[in-house]
Amino acid sequence: MKKYGCKLLLVALLLLAPASALAVGPEFVGDCNQISWDASISPGVTGYVLHWGPTPGNYINTVDVLNVLTVPGCTSLGVVPGQWYMAVSAYDAGTGVSGVSNEIPFVLKLAPPSTLRFGP
Repeated sequence: MKKYGCKLLLVALLLLAPASALAVGPEFVGDCNQISWDASISPGVTGYVLHWGPTPGNYINTVDVLNVLTVPGCTSLGVVPGQWYMAVSAYDAGTGVSGVSNEIPFVLKLAPPSTLRFGP
C-alpha cells in the first residue's frame, strides 16, 4: 500500500467568533464556504475521499470527490449542523488507498432564518 499525504483546510464563510475554551474548533454559521486540501506528492494519485464523523477518528460519512482539491461547502456534501471531525484520504487507479490526513474539528451551526417581507 502506497502512502499518500494530504493536508485538509476548512475555509469559513462566516466565522462566528473565536472558539471558546470548550469549543473544539472553528464555528461556522450556515455553511463552511469551501473545503480544500493540498495535493498528494505521491505519483499516481487519481482521487480523494472526504471523511467526517461525530468523534475523532470515527468517520461514519464518506464521499468520493474524484480528482479535485476543493469542494464547495459542507452542506453541499450532506454535512448537517453539529460537531464534526473531518479528514481526507487519497487513492490511486489500483487498490492503493492512503491513511487519512490531519483531522480538522469544527462546529457547523444552523443559520438563523432570513426575514421575508412582502408588499410595497
